[in-house]
Amino acid sequence: MDQDLINAIRMVVKEEITEQLIPIKEQLKDLAPMKEQLKDLAPMKEQLKDLASMKEQLKDLAPMKEQLKELPSIKEQLTHMQHQLDRMEYSQTHDVLSLLTMIDAKLEQTATKEDIAYLARRIGEHDLELDRLKRIK
Repeated sequence: MDQDLINAIRMVVKEEITEQLIPIKEQLKDLAPMKEQLKDLAPMKEQLKDLASMKEQLKDLAPMKEQLKELPSIKEQLTHMQHQLDRMEYSQTHDVLSLLTMIDAKLEQTATKEDIAYLARRIGEHDLELDRLKRIK
């Protein structure tokens, strides 16, 4: 797939360069007998220099081609990481639920709500008595 993309890019660039060079070649044929008009072709010479710089820029894009080859493997690694994180999140949720269920069961076994209410009243009474004794001293 990457090779097809590269070939397509090459063909488009080649066609564009060819299309740009055809008029220049025709103008050079017309200019051969007219030496006076050669001075007016300086801008075309600059355009050719620009094309050379574009060629250099295309060479600079070669490392990007290698990076594009690595892209599918990076996507695959990210997908695996996402699956792993999903599994961890699922496990943590179930761990928390089982821990809360176990705590609830322990609370039910150790004391009923009535026991807790009775002890809270008794502690409150003791606190009031201690507070009263502190004030007397």
